[in-house]
Amino acid sequence: MASLGQIIFYTMIILIVIFAAFIILILALAFSGAGSRVQSTNTSPIGNLSDDVLLSCYLNTNNHQAVNDISVTWKKANLAGLVYKYQNGAPDLTGPEFTV
Repeated sequence: MASLGQIIFYTMIILIVIFAAFIILILALAFSGAGSRVQSTNTSPIGNLSDDVLLSCYLNTNNHQAVNDISVTWKKANLAGLVYKYQNGAPDLTGPEFTV
């Protein structure tokens, strides 16, 4: 039969392991959403001059980041300037590439 000291010792070891696993779980959940990403279903939209094209995007809001803090910029590889920019909760069409 185990003495009272051995029971206390093994109970403390078990509690330390449980608390360590709990802390690791909390840290993993906290840092898993740190790199939020904006994804698009159509990575190569095609459009003609003077036609509207839908630029799709999907934002994962599980990390409770305010939408006003998000900035999304659409660029074309062979085009100087931006195609479209969303910043501070609204379209940002103030750059020189958006002036007519």
